[in-house]
Amino acid sequence: MDNLPTLNTLQLALLPDCSVEAEEELTQLLQQLLECAIEDPGIPHPGRHTTLLGHAIRISDITPANISEVLRIYLYANATGEVKTLTGLSSERERERRIADHHQTDTEMQHTQQHTKNTTYYEHLHNNSTYKLSEALRDKPFLALNATTKAKILAYLCDELLQNKTVLRQIDASLEHLNQLKKERYLMDMKIRKVKVLHQRKIRAEQTEKQQALALERMQRLVEESTANLNPTTEDEDKDKEPSETEGEKETTIPDTPPSPNPNIEESDKELSPLKDVSNSMKGKELCNNNKDEGSPADNGKDKDSVMGDCDAVLSDLESEGTQPEEDEDKSLSCAELARKLDKLLRQSEQQQQQLLAASHALRATSLGQDRYWRRYWSLGKCGGILVEAMESAQPEILHYHEALEASATRDKDGDGKRKRKRGI
Repeated sequence: MDNLPTLNTLQLALLPDCSVEAEEELTQLLQQLLECAIEDPGIPHPGRHTTLLGHAIRISDITPANISEVLRIYLYANATGEVKTLTGLSSERERERRIADHHQTDTEMQHTQQHTKNTTYYEHLHNNSTYKLSEALRDKPFLALNATTKAKILAYLCDELLQNKTVLRQIDASLEHLNQLKKERYLMDMKIRKVKVLHQRKIRAEQTEKQQALALERMQRLVEESTANLNPTTEDEDKDKEPSETEGEKETTIPDTPPSPNPNIEESDKELSPLKDVSNSMKGKELCNNNKDEGSPADNGKDKDSVMGDCDAVLSDLESEGTQPEEDEDKSLSCAELARKLDKLLRQSEQQQQQLLAASHALRATSLGQDRYWRRYWSLGKCGGILVEAMESAQPEILHYHEALEASATRDKDGDGKRKRKRGI
């Protein structure tokens, strides 16, 4: 993995006569891929597909001098296997022929195809795409091919290596690692939701406590003002009563209705009425709590849960036995401590997200969609940037299909317009 060329180096190597160093790196990469592919998964009938000296390509040394010839034999052997798999036809060996098929010239191959009983087999073989890649290497070395053919050969080797046992083990290990990261990500999201709910509950509790404290202060201040207003009125009334008692006036009958109070007192009582409701509700809650303490333990637990608020329903769905001690510890934290813990969990969540993206990019590329020419847009984790497919690997048949639909639609519109004109005339 450390010897893999960069994307820029690979592009320079695919273009002919662009960079000698890039071509050397591409040759080393091709040599390593070919050795791994010949070792595992191998080729069909390795005894038949040998070099000119009769050596099997599995035991022969692959060098930059003979890499094109070994690659051609490898591609030809796989082409024969594909024909047998797809059609069920196989080449029957002939004793008179001494030269293998992959070492024959064009004239010898034509003569063999015409004067043999394997005519149908050779027709399917010559129409095979892998066979055409091997024929491209018959007269030219790998580096002399065009960029499209080089890319096709490299892609074919990579596809064949997907059957390699080592590659399969690496893919399985990467999938397990990705599933583990997804599980950790889910647990982290669940923990963040719990801490957010607790933090919001703490904030609401502090706000209600502040509001209650302000309401009590205002009520006390109004009570003090009302008592201050009542003191001078009572003093005046006492002064009026003293001279009447000294003169010895008779007692007057008490009226049925009490005297009207001071208007200032009525206004203060009106202002105090909502605050009295608040105080009465607070006293009612205290009485309820006292009654709950006197009740049974089971009823006490239920009442406490009902007082905690509607957020308990959310938390109860997320609770589990493994996280219960941690949840109990979070409930005892203050609002500031919960905020710090939430920030820490969010940072850990971002790190897990980066690890998850890296693990997913190690397995597959991310497809970003297609444009109007049906070219795919890819995001590769190791290359950076966005890669656009060429028209050779896109879906041009769908483009032609849509062009035909548009042409038929325009013809229908033109026909409708001509009919309308005729009717108008």
